[in-house]
Amino acid sequence: DKNFCWDNPCHPIPHNDSWGSDPRLYINITKENAAKFLPAPSPTPFLPPAANSVSVKDFGAKGDGVTDDSVAIQNAINSLPTTGGTVNVPAGTYMLGTSNGSLLTFPNGQPILCALKFNKDNTTLRGESNTATVLKLMANKKMRALCAPTKSPVIEKVAIDGNGRQRILYDPATGKPWTWPDGNVVDGILTVANSSNAIVRDCEIRNGIEDGVGTWQANDVLVQNCYIHDNGGFVFDPSAGFNVGAN
Repeated sequence: DKNFCWDNPCHPIPHNDSWGSDPRLYINITKENAAKFLPAPSPTPFLPPAANSVSVKDFGAKGDGVTDDSVAIQNAINSLPTTGGTVNVPAGTYMLGTSNGSLLTFPNGQPILCALKFNKDNTTLRGESNTATVLKLMANKKMRALCAPTKSPVIEKVAIDGNGRQRILYDPATGKPWTWPDGNVVDGILTVANSSNAIVRDCEIRNGIEDGVGTWQANDVLVQNCYIHDNGGFVFDPSAGFNVGAN
């Protein structure tokens, strides 16, 4: 006594707990065949959109000054939607010792490695403050700390430490430090090369055995309220019209 219409061969009927966990069943009735119960089609899984604001802690970053957090932070960067977003880096010292890409090459054609690399436009990396959040290269690593070759990248409220004392290598023939492109020397522990409308603000960039900020072939770069010191050279890119004393 379900009041089914014979003109439609398949009719939904209300859920009955005695039928099991399936929340909905269908009954198939035709004039020629006996009724039989069929499970409802499986629903399409719901996939939430990528978050446009994430914390590196949610991707396993420790910030304990010991653990190599490069991959965890890069995973947070990679998780952003194609439209970009913000990667939040809470207080802590995040060691960087694994390459997650490269940008440009050395004269011999070898790629210049990056511990962290932006891969979407409109990406922001934001710390708590340039005294509380530190990104620090690990000992004996020949790589940049952060590369942002995208449109409208923003790096703010972080300290980037090149850890020069533990990365510098010396020429055994002269006893002097190796210079570009030898040893562990790269150009710019933070580089916005090939970017446009880049912003670096409220940051401290220090202790590089190379330049503090690299701007090769970048357009419209703003470095604002930053303390750039104790690095190995000067940043100068005539094509960008940008010159920062790095020492």
